[in-house]
Amino acid sequence: MKTLRCIALIVCGFVTSLNAFSQKVILHQNDIVYVNPNPASVYNNPKTTITIRFSDAISQETLRECSLTLKSKNNEKVSGKLVFPKSGHIVIFKPDNKLQPWQDYQVDILHKGGIVKSFRFSTSKSLRAKQTDFDNLWNIQEFDNRFVDKAKANRFREEYSLPDDFPAIEIVSSNNPGEGYYILNRMTQSPLVTRYLLIMDTLGFPIYYQAIDSTKRTSNMALQPTGYLTYWDDTDTLYYEMDSSYNIINEYSAKNGYAADGHELRLLNDGSYWLMIYDLQIVDMSEIVPGGQEGVYVKGLIIQHIDIEANVLFQWSSWDHFEITDVDPNFADLTSLGFDYVHGNALDFDADSNILLSSRHLDEITNINAIRAK
Repeated sequence: MKTLRCIALIVCGFVTSLNAFSQKVILHQNDIVYVNPNPASVYNNPKTTITIRFSDAISQETLRECSLTLKSKNNEKVSGKLVFPKSGHIVIFKPDNKLQPWQDYQVDILHKGGIVKSFRFSTSKSLRAKQTDFDNLWNIQEFDNRFVDKAKANRFREEYSLPDDFPAIEIVSSNNPGEGYYILNRMTQSPLVTRYLLIMDTLGFPIYYQAIDSTKRTSNMALQPTGYLTYWDDTDTLYYEMDSSYNIINEYSAKNGYAADGHELRLLNDGSYWLMIYDLQIVDMSEIVPGGQEGVYVKGLIIQHIDIEANVLFQWSSWDHFEITDVDPNFADLTSLGFDYVHGNALDFDADSNILLSSRHLDEITNINAIRAK
């Protein structure tokens, strides 16, 4: 009996020792694997949130012991609340009110009274501008109807009893195609030409079509990994999701004060999504290139990963990683009054779940280390 009591005392003492050790966990800067805004970054939207991701080795209990202070250049504390998303080892600070533009801010991340990490960032003022506001910068040419065989187009429409403005489809080559449908978008810059979302079979028969009001600009209808269709509405700067009966069941937008761009949306099965943002800033190009002008409108690119609760889990900005002079000179005149220096066209992911960004005006595909929520 004495031996048993001795063993019990030893075991209890061991457990007590472990509990005492766990209570002494102190976070260090190396435990932080990602922060947004990027330290020392300049072009941040005043509606930004602060995202901190910790190593997966850090427990949720320890995360909830963290706090964060956000102060202006005048040392005024910004009020807000901490959010702990279900998606991963992330802490997000959401200010109660939008920050002031053209201001410097300091972030202090604290744990048990000690500062784990400090960094600064600055805000600017992102400009809201749709593509229609900048068409004059890109020498857009409208489709020339002289090259359309109108008689053949009318025969196609009559065969399937289609509207007079339906885009005529001609199959010029068919070599025993496999089963399946084609998802198409009729895009035009002209308000005189009706835009269409449509799905057709291998014979050219329209399985589904939807004419778009002339006041709207839609594009990029695509089948998502979730099995649903989405399309982009430039007028609303939203992506809409449709169910199997083509009813709109959801909408997806950018966060942190930005407007989404229509080039890419990736829905994931956990309800989160990835999208791109064209961020317009005014840049003094006279300080960057000979012959550059002051007050130039320059478009950058932002990528966001947003969870089902509208939290920004990850944000990446071209302003922090690409130089404006990286642009292919065939796509931009750096001495002009406005240009798009990145022009992201598509997103994908490699085998390690990092981002593959295709940028037309940089003439490159970039691999971006993406800290993704588990």
